[in-house]
Amino acid sequence: MLIKRKSDVNTKVSFKTDGLYLKDFTPLTFNVDKEVAELLIKAGANVNTRLSIKDDSRNIQLENITTLMWVIFDYNTELAELLIEAGADLNAKDKDVNTALYYAITKNNSKITKLISEKGGRF
Repeated sequence: MLIKRKSDVNTKVSFKTDGLYLKDFTPLTFNVDKEVAELLIKAGANVNTRLSIKDDSRNIQLENITTLMWVIFDYNTELAELLIEAGADLNAKDKDVNTALYYAITKNNSKITKLISEKGGRF
């Protein structure tokens, strides 16, 4: 619907509820479906958008992460592969100076760890 109406696919939203704070999420960041992600990227979605999340119920606090870091953290290997192939910055660093490779290793995702390493990603 966003794409058909030629809406800005890079629109950022932030919201806060009890114990949950999301900052600078875009349609691509919220998305969990590969086909939808492909359409968003084709329509110009920025694969290197920065965002932050704090979720007290899951004991999560991530600041200034990339969309790639987020999908790796959320165990979405399929979207991580798509973002890497679409040119996501593999060496971008979050607030704590961690890269996507760090997220892949800490989530024990050997497939993404290997792909990032092969594409030149480092700590």
